[in-house]
Amino acid sequence: RELLLQFIRAPRGTLDAYFARRGRALVILDECEGVADPLAASLARWRAAAPDLLWLVTSRRPLGLRDERVIPLVGLAPDDATALLLERAARALPGWRPSASERASLAALALSLDGMPLALELAAARLPTASPDDLRAQLSARTLALSGGADLPPRHRSLRAAVASSVDALTEALRADLRALSALRGPFDLAAAASLTQRPADVARAHLAALAAESLTQRLPDGRQRLFTAVRELAAEGLDDGLRVRHAAYFAELAERLAGEVQHGDAGAAVAALRGALDDLSAALDASPTSAQRVSLVAGLDAALMASGGTDALDATLAHTIAAVADDPSSLVRAHALRARGRYLRGHVTDAWADVTAALTVTGADERARWEARLTGSATLRSLLRYDEALAEATAVFDAARVAGEAEVALRARHQMACAMLLRGDDEAAKGVFLEALAAARATGARRVEALCLTNLGVAALRRGEHEAAALRFAQGEAAFEAIGDALLAAKLAVHRAHARLEAGAAGEALALLDEAARRARELRDAEMAAEATLLRARHAG
Repeated sequence: RELLLQFIRAPRGTLDAYFARRGRALVILDECEGVADPLAASLARWRAAAPDLLWLVTSRRPLGLRDERVIPLVGLAPDDATALLLERAARALPGWRPSASERASLAALALSLDGMPLALELAAARLPTASPDDLRAQLSARTLALSGGADLPPRHRSLRAAVASSVDALTEALRADLRALSALRGPFDLAAAASLTQRPADVARAHLAALAAESLTQRLPDGRQRLFTAVRELAAEGLDDGLRVRHAAYFAELAERLAGEVQHGDAGAAVAALRGALDDLSAALDASPTSAQRVSLVAGLDAALMASGGTDALDATLAHTIAAVADDPSSLVRAHALRARGRYLRGHVTDAWADVTAALTVTGADERARWEARLTGSATLRSLLRYDEALAEATAVFDAARVAGEAEVALRARHQMACAMLLRGDDEAAKGVFLEALAAARATGARRVEALCLTNLGVAALRRGEHEAAALRFAQGEAAFEAIGDALLAAKLAVHRAHARLEAGAAGEALALLDEAARRARELRDAEMAAEATLLRARHAG
């Protein structure tokens, strides 16, 4: 920095004349962020005196010149980052030939370090004393611990020093915002930034632009931003409980809204948004949220993951949530209803009914929470072949929701009523109610109910022996579920479509559909769907 300042402050006439005599040449000035303002003024003068010179300036912040061309340098691409890490590892360990698993660990390590060349260099220097797996485990918790290189400039001897040099140069307001943003684990948009920093949207936007200009955040193609891992770690050292509570409240509200959209609105976009926020939803659960917030967060996780069959981690989170909200009746009923729905969708009907029963024995819960449990209970009763009880439950919810003016709940209850009618043999009545529900769903944008109605109109057509019509309805339902991002129910429709094609005599097409459905069932952990696909194939073979 001092050398650059001497260069900038040299007698004006001497440097102007020197540059003018150079003709066409390239001048490189490195690490100029500490002198950006005085350099910008001098550079404007030098360029006027020597227009044939080309200037390449490296800096963590732009100079702000009128015709400056800024080329952002983010981390290396994953393949390039891995290649650099392997190259430096070979220098640190001459003759070492990493195994396939070690190369995979190094690739994961390079990705976790955001492809930052300095971080990769420092990590490679650790390999003589730590295996790739051990190093990856160490750095997953503390990237800032990377250090080394006594012959390097002080700011490059550790990742902490490199990051701190940029953070320390910020204004107090920007440091405060960076500290607030460090609560975020994944990419974030302006709304999240404004909520966490408690700034008006225009101020938050300006501050985000300033942080990006200082190379502390990365702009993503979709317009969101993210903190580099090492930056977040350093900023998070000042994170307090108030910020964690604010983070949990924001993502609980977001999860509640998006989970609702998965069920009743633009499910595809909502699922994508929830999957993009998975790390933050999980982090918010660790911040001791209220019972209601905890269930909202889990509802978001459930909506994001259940469409793909769920995960063991989601099952464990639901179990933990049920235990954690035991003192809040409404939250407890919602948690049981969430787990019941997931179990029902995966074919674990007995377990689903146990959750429904547990939910309905809770006293003091609000009526909306009980409606959710009763609707899942109606679906579960159908799978238990208790059709009259299923119809009674759905009808009771329909009547109560209609009186309360809850049109969305009433619509779903109407669909459940039609399902029970169909299974107990009231085909014509069921078809009429399905068509009414389908029209209402399309009118209100309830895309999931629309997809369900198309599916069950296919079932009704199949029962009447209208195989081509059934296959068409199933194809429409499958496409509708795929459009809203529900892989689980889309796969179930593939089985139904195969059944219709078998009945229509199109065995080749049906068997191909069954093979694909069986594969998807295994991926989605749906035992009932896998068994159904196997039985249909066996029936055809028989």
